Amino acid sequence: MKRMIGVMILVVLVSLAGCTQNTFEDYQEALFKTDNIERGKSNTRMDIEMIFNTEGLDGETVKELKTFENVIYEGTTSFDYTGDDVKVSSMNLLSLGGLGVNFDYHQEGNQTALYIPMVGKYLDLNADDLDDMLKQQSVSEMYSQVNLSEETLSNLDELWRNTFEADEVVQGEKSTMETPEGDVRVVKFTVTPSKEKIKEFVRDASTIIIEDESVQSLFENLEAQEIVTVDEIEKHMTSWMDMWTVSSFSVIDYIDVDGYIVDSTVTFEILINQEGAGGLKILKVNSSTKHYDIENPQDLIFPVLTNENSITFDGLQQGLPSTYENLINHIERE
Repeated sequence: MKRMIGVMILVVLVSLAGCTQNTFEDYQEALFKTDNIERGKSNTRMDIEMIFNTEGLDGETVKELKTFENVIYEGTTSFDYTGDDVKVSSMNLLSLGGLGVNFDYHQEGNQTALYIPMVGKYLDLNADDLDDMLKQQSVSEMYSQVNLSEETLSNLDELWRNTFEADEVVQGEKSTMETPEGDVRVVKFTVTPSKEKIKEFVRDASTIIIEDESVQSLFENLEAQEIVTVDEIEKHMTSWMDMWTVSSFSVIDYIDVDGYIVDSTVTFEILINQEGAGGLKILKVNSSTKHYDIENPQDLIFPVLTNENSITFDGLQQGLPSTYENLINHIERE
C-alpha cells in the first residue's frame, strides 16, 4: 500500500513536464501558453514498465506482480474552461498485464461521473450518500476521489517552468508534423535538466500535491479506516525519496507556428532501492501527449444521470468480471 503511494506520486510528478537566451524565452513562452489553453483536445499515451525484486517470493505472488510490470494508459480529452463551469469529457483505457479497462470521465462544474462500458452504466461521483460511502469505501475507491485542483496544477506548471535553465533547452530542426488537424510546421525543442534538478522538482512537487484538498481527504480516509496514518505516509514519502536516483530524463517538444506545444514526449528511467522481496527496482516511463483543436469550441454535454443508468461503488465492483475484481483486490492489498 505505502509502496504504491510513492510510485503513483512519482509517475504523476515527472510526467507533468509535459541554447540561446531567445531560445529559452521562446520555449518558456510556449510552455506558459500551452499550460493556459482554455479549450481544445489532447491525446495522451503513457507506457510504464516496472521491474520488481522477485527473489524469495512464491509463484503466486510473482504472478500478481507481473500484472504491474507493463502498464499502458491511453486517453483522449476534450475540455472547455471558458464558462462559469469547467467542462471535461475524457475517453480512457488502462491496461495492466494485458487486461484492459475502459472508462469515460465527464465533468461539468461540480458534477462528475464515470461511464464504465463493461457494465454499461455511469458511476455517479456526486451521489447524495457519497459521505456515507466514503466512510466505508475500499482503497481503490478512495483513490478515484483524488482530483487535483486547478490551483495545484497551476503551481506544478510554474514549478516545472522554473526547474531548468537556458543551457538545458536546445532548439532543433524545423519540420512538418502530421496532426489530427493535418500537417503543421513545427520546431523541435529538447530539454534535459540535470538529474539533481529533477529530484529537487519531485521533492517540491510532492509538497504541493500533498497539500491539495483531495489528497488531504484521501489521507484522512485512509487514516479513518486504520489502513495507514498520515504521519506514516509522510515518513514513508520522506524515506522513499532517498531510495531512488534518476538514471535518464528527457523532454522532446514540438512547437507550432502559433507558439503552442502540439506534441510532447517525456522519457525517464528511475533506479529504486526498495529492499526486500517485492520491492520496486526500476521504473521506466514513456509519455506522449498531443494538443489539437486548440481554442476551438467544444461540444461537451454532461450526461443525464438516472437510477436506471447509474451505479454505486458497491454495484460497480459486483458487476465487474471476476478477473477485474481480482485485480482491484490485489491493488488494495498493495
